[in-house]
This record gives sequence, structure tokens and C-alpha cells, in this order.
Amino acid sequence: MYSISQNIDSLIRDKEFLENKHENYDLMIHRWNFYLRSYLGGEEYRSGSFLHEYAMELDIEYQNRINYTPIDNHCRNIISIYSSFLFRVPPTREYGSLQE
Repeated sequence: MYSISQNIDSLIRDKEFLENKHENYDLMIHRWNFYLRSYLGGEEYRSGSFLHEYAMELDIEYQNRINYTPIDNHCRNIISIYSSFLFRVPPTREYGSLQE
């Protein structure tokens, strides 16, 4: 009999499958990097250079602006609060007519 767990087990043993990148990986990696650095905050966010350069701005002026920009991490707090509301009550699943 065919089972999903057997299929997954065979896939995780397949080196080519494990090393294969999804077709949208290169398209999305910069966004994921932004999300991760936003969550980590502080120097991780600052070193991502997400501040846009002004026209005619010199490199030294841009670096100074990055260095003097306050980096308060609100993302981690918001995610923690949101998660606490989501998982305050353990999730349950209703099967409806499949339950019978």
C-alpha cells in the first residue's frame, strides 16, 4: 500500500531533491532576507542597508545617515503578541461529515 510517509522518507534520502532550489527562490530571497533582518532588528537590520540613498548623496553621507538612524525593533514584539493570541488556546480541527 502507498503511504505519504514512505514517499517523504524516499524524498529526504534523494540528494538531488534536497539540493534542488524552488523556481521562485532567487526571486524571493531578498524579501526573506528583509523579513529576517526586520525580525532580528538592531545591527542585523542596519547592516542590510534598507535605507534608500538620496540622489546625489555621497557614500560617506549615506553611511552617516545609516549610522545615525535609530533602529527600534517593533517587528519581533508584534509577532510575539500576535503569536500569543493565536496559540493561547490549542488549535482543534473539526472534521464535519468525515468524523463519522
